[in-house]
Formats: sequence, structure tokens, C-alpha cells
Amino acid sequence: MASDEFNKLSEQLSRIERGVLLRSKDVLTIEECAMLIGTTSGNLYRMTSDRTIPFYKPMGGKVYFRKEEIERWMLRNRQPTKDEVASEAATFTYLNKGKGVGARVKSNK
Repeated sequence: MASDEFNKLSEQLSRIERGVLLRSKDVLTIEECAMLIGTTSGNLYRMTSDRTIPFYKPMGGKVYFRKEEIERWMLRNRQPTKDEVASEAATFTYLNKGKGVGARVKSNK
């Protein structure tokens, strides 16, 4: 029982240490980047192969990631809130009132 508790505490400490180290680094390894984005190393290798994530491979060797680029990549394709969509729709409607924009066109058949 004490051995299980020790192992759990040791694992938690290791995760905390990796998290602290990760915050202080600008360039990440494949394992560190996988931890940052919450995926596996295998999935991350697949993403580099598909070129869906920015990465560096100096001299054709190990794969590295710039943390700042990965964080920007993670925050791409921001989705607007309902309030933002409603505001944009209201503005569009106001600015295009009476212009026939969006009106259905009758067919001459």
C-alpha cells in the first residue's frame, strides 16, 4: 500500500517537474510538444509528416518545435461567440437594409 502511494506521488512530482521545465523552454522536443498539446508522440509525428503543424528538423535529424508557434497554432481558427455573431448579423442587416442583399431571386421559368 505504501509503495503504491509512493509511486503515485513520484509520478505526480515528475509531471509537475516536466510542466515547470516546459514553461521555461522556447524550443520543444517531440515529447514536450506532445505534452503541451495533449496528444501522443506518435500522433505528433503523423502531424509533422502531414505538415499540419509547424516544426523544425535541423540537419534532417530530430524534430523540434518553437513553443510560441505551437501556441499560436493551437489558437488558430477562433470561433466567435453567439453575441459576436448576433452583433455582426445586426450590423450587416442595418448596413444592407433596402439593398436587396440576401433576398431570394425569383426564377423566370
